Amino acid sequence: MTGRDHQGDGLAINVTGILTPGATVELTAWVRMGEGQPAGPIWLTLQRTTGSSNSYDTLGQFTGITNSGWTQVTASFTPASFDDGVLYFETAYDAGNPGNTSDFYVDDVTVSVPDAVDIQDLTPIKDTVSFPAGVAIDSRETSGPGEELL
Repeated sequence: MTGRDHQGDGLAINVTGILTPGATVELTAWVRMGEGQPAGPIWLTLQRTTGSSNSYDTLGQFTGITNSGWTQVTASFTPASFDDGVLYFETAYDAGNPGNTSDFYVDDVTVSVPDAVDIQDLTPIKDTVSFPAGVAIDSRETSGPGEELL
């Protein structure tokens, strides 16, 4: 990636119809900053569009990225629902400022879906304690294995 005007300008791929919301995804890649460029973190972000609304989920924040060698990065995430999705690498968010616009490289990106998780049928916690019990969740627990376990 070169000629970047803003930290959000990065390597992107449309994942609509590729990533399944609620299914855990594992990503590995090799990244580095361009030779002589300022070092800094690289982020993995998912732009989700639902209807006319966009949201941006930071899926990985990778530190220690230099301009002198490759660093392998990994992330495991479960995307929330979306109509359209774009997965991309960028430099660290800087509150709307251009931020670090260094050239950077990304190589050998692998995206995979791990084998299904076997959810065991367990006695609910609420049935084992004498006080009210509940759970706080986010979008990752509203579909897929997280929903089954909950």
